[in-house]
Parts: sequence; structure tokens; C-alpha cells
Amino acid sequence: MKKTLCVLLVMILSLTFIACGNSEDKKTTDENKTTEVEETKDNTVSEEKNDSKVETSKKQTYIDKLDKIQAGLKDLDKLYAGNTLETKGAAGEEYDRWDAALNEIYGVLKTQLSKSDMSKLEKEEIQWIKDKEAKAKKASLEFEGGTGEQLAYTASLASTTKERCYELVNKYMK
Repeated sequence: MKKTLCVLLVMILSLTFIACGNSEDKKTTDENKTTEVEETKDNTVSEEKNDSKVETSKKQTYIDKLDKIQAGLKDLDKLYAGNTLETKGAAGEEYDRWDAALNEIYGVLKTQLSKSDMSKLEKEEIQWIKDKEAKAKKASLEFEGGTGEQLAYTASLASTTKERCYELVNKYMK
């Protein structure tokens, strides 16, 4: 029991340390950006680049965002190549990024969908969460009692959440 608590404490401290370290790396200034994005009522995004406007749907904008998240996961490669604790921390960070994207997408869908469609989506989402947890539990059981158990669980959560992000954007977003 004490060993489990110590491991959990070390994991929490590591994730906190990783999250704090990454926040400095992610800081960018708006002054360096050459693209201005403006959302319109008809769910298009107008981007101004070098005095020419390009109209894109919110759907495409979010697909691009998700693709950037995927590409941005490269910064975790060093942790994934590290020891077990670092690998677990990397999986946790990956899951956090996809979960934040999912929550953002869900927020946009709340503004786009009718009340009845949103009600259906909420019910679907509750079932999806149950399925996601069951899938992660099943994945972790392959390593039950081993050092890979928690890693398999978290990696499964990240993968399933990534898939759900793309699914929601493609299926529901306008």
C-alpha cells in the first residue's frame, strides 16, 4: 500500500513538473503571428494572409487544429524514450492535450447544434465516456500488476480521445 502511494505521489509530482515545464515552451506572442482569424456567424473563418482573405469552415479549422496537436506531440518523444515514469508522464500529457481539444470542440458544438441534437449528443457522449474507460481498463489488464499497466490505461485514453475529437468534428461540426 505504501509503495503504491509513493508511486502515485511521484507520478503526480512528475506530471506537475512536466506541465509546468511545458507551459514555458508553449508561450508565443501575438506579435510574431502574421495570420489574423475572425469567426463569422455562418461558421466560416476568415484568415487574412498578406492582404488576401481565405474563407474556411469551422470544421476545416478544427481539423487543422487537431492535426497541429498531433504534430506537436513530437515534443514528447524524448519523454517517451525515457524511463517508465517519464513515459507515463508523456502519456498523461498527450491525453491532457487531446482532452482539452475535445472539451473545446464540445463547446463549439453546443453553439452550433439545435437543442434536440445537442441532447442526443450528450447521451452519446455519456456512453462514449463509459466505453472509453472500459477500453482503457481492458488495455491495462494486459499488463496487470506490472509497470506498464498505468501506461497502457493512459495511452488508451489518449488514443480514444484523439479518435473522438476527429469523429465529432467530422460528424457534427459545420
